Amino acid sequence: NRDKSFIGRGSFAVTGVDVNKSFATFHNFGQDFLKAENLAGSLSGNITLILPVDSLLNPDIRSITAEGKYIITDGALINFDPVKALSSFIELSELENIKFDKLENDFFIRNNVFYLPQMDIKSSAGDLSVNGEHSFDNEYQYHVKMLLSEILSNKARKNRTFSDEFGEVQDDGLGRTSVFLKIDGKGEEVKVSYDMKAAGTQIRENLKKEKQTLKTIFNEEYGLYNKDPEPEKKQTSRPRFRISWEGSDTTAVEAEPPVQRKENYLDRLFKKKQ
Repeated sequence: NRDKSFIGRGSFAVTGVDVNKSFATFHNFGQDFLKAENLAGSLSGNITLILPVDSLLNPDIRSITAEGKYIITDGALINFDPVKALSSFIELSELENIKFDKLENDFFIRNNVFYLPQMDIKSSAGDLSVNGEHSFDNEYQYHVKMLLSEILSNKARKNRTFSDEFGEVQDDGLGRTSVFLKIDGKGEEVKVSYDMKAAGTQIRENLKKEKQTLKTIFNEEYGLYNKDPEPEKKQTSRPRFRISWEGSDTTAVEAEPPVQRKENYLDRLFKKKQ
């Protein structure tokens, strides 16, 4: 450009880096939500980014656009505030130090916001599904589905405070409890609440499955529903997906019809840039 500013582009990769030391060295990457003392494990990953730089070679961090992937192995989540808040309701010391063998996910950065698509974590306390977004101003919202282990589920059900705070928990039929949580915060202020929207969706899905199961049983045992029209044929072509950034508080994944040319991430990113 005439003012000698330019757009920097690059790709970087790391392998086997101590995640605790990385966060400490880079001062928690300018955020207070997840700190070095909350993490342990070995970090590997890669990132591709586009970064505007001014004439004095100062990067405009707030205008960064990036996508990447990371893997943390032999990891642990230690004294993490949102988990500690949940632990205070359940009164379970097991939630203060959650260990996991492998954590793997993609991430995206756009318009000053870090987006975390849904990821599944198998840990010592149970199975978790997490997705959310985190702004560079340190405002964030995460949605968590926590499938507690059988032992922790029994403890949770007996805890009156937990039931009063988060409402009815769901049993998966194997003695494990599903808890839907929403984590909102700004800086070090953290609020953990029952995620009614996510729980309602799960309940509707469960009812739909139950209805279909009963229909199948009635049909096989008593010959009912034989006159039902044939079910629609499943789509044979593999659906494509895109990340939808606007129109929702959280990151949504929407199916797209197949096209002739396969778009890469940057094609989709700049097609409708605001």
